[in-house]
Amino acid sequence: MFKKGFPQFSFVLSADPNSQIFCRFKWLFTQCLLHLQGRLLKEEKELKVVLMTSAKGSETQFRKLSIISKLLKEYAELAELQRNLLSLCSPDTTAFESLIRFVERHKNDLGEEDYDWIFRADDLMTLWPYAEDTMLEDVIQAFLVIIPQKLFPSFALTSHTDRMKFGAHTKYITHSRLMAIAHFILITMTLFFILMPAGLLYLNVNSWSQWQNFGCVIGWSGLFACFYGLSTKSRAHEVLTAASGYCAILVVFLGLKTGK
Repeated sequence: MFKKGFPQFSFVLSADPNSQIFCRFKWLFTQCLLHLQGRLLKEEKELKVVLMTSAKGSETQFRKLSIISKLLKEYAELAELQRNLLSLCSPDTTAFESLIRFVERHKNDLGEEDYDWIFRADDLMTLWPYAEDTMLEDVIQAFLVIIPQKLFPSFALTSHTDRMKFGAHTKYITHSRLMAIAHFILITMTLFFILMPAGLLYLNVNSWSQWQNFGCVIGWSGLFACFYGLSTKSRAHEVLTAASGYCAILVVFLGLKTGK
């Protein structure tokens, strides 16, 4: 096994892509940018004085511009680097909590290095390329965790790395399997929301009153809005837009049916 400390800890991080969690160092980047900004402002004032007092193309101007160009390059590179780090996703709750559990469970094996940065939740980033899980995916994962693994022994939920992080008695499903199951459920529920209201309106449009038809359209549109909000990371106005489109489809179907 690897040596205690960072060698062993880096092995755990590299073994599970979802655990590729690191610190953004937003405060340090900000301090460095402010320092460079202060130097550039000072150099800018001095350059203005030089331009007004010295001859055009003098050695003093050239030397001052050379210093400023180097500072500007360093400032731009640092700002671009911080922007790239800030654009990375924050770790999801499962990955964050699993890493904390691993550190707490293996304190004696991790050496004397400083691991307090793990608890800085607002300053962490993940190299995992996928977005955070939706609320529906979190529910599916929580449901799968409580199912006894003996019901499907051939379905490997827990990898060696996961057992190290979570413990031997905790079930954990990998992100790829979770996404596959979640997508299957989403497709099934989407077909349900398309076929069920259409079938109800088709069979009962002539026997239902106008208010019953109206309630069916509005009710199913509301349920679709809830489903869409839980299964995606959409904002409120995007959810309402999708629900409006769904409602319009039902209204068109209702009009075609009653027009016959």
